[in-house]
Amino acid sequence: MGRHGTVFGSPGEGHYADEWRQRVLADAGEVIAKVQQSAGIQVEAVVESGDVSKAVRSAAGRLNADLVVIGRGAPDNARLRTNAYGIIRESPCPVVSV
Repeated sequence: MGRHGTVFGSPGEGHYADEWRQRVLADAGEVIAKVQQSAGIQVEAVVESGDVSKAVRSAAGRLNADLVVIGRGAPDNARLRTNAYGIIRESPCPVVSV
């Protein structure tokens, strides 16, 4: 079994999965930095992987967040997105959907 309870089909597969995960997280961090620079803002960005609601809960708890803000997508979309209910249920603080 791998570190996260996953059964891998071949030796070394867990290593490659970890490498891929680290690369994706690094790429996301670079994109976020470019967006912040172009928008002229400087905020703390947290990039997590895994189950969305658990990752948001973990980050909110670690940062002692007072509020979690989530988006609904398109302006005319009155329904919450798929992960919104899990985020609201798991969040250690209030959640606002905009």
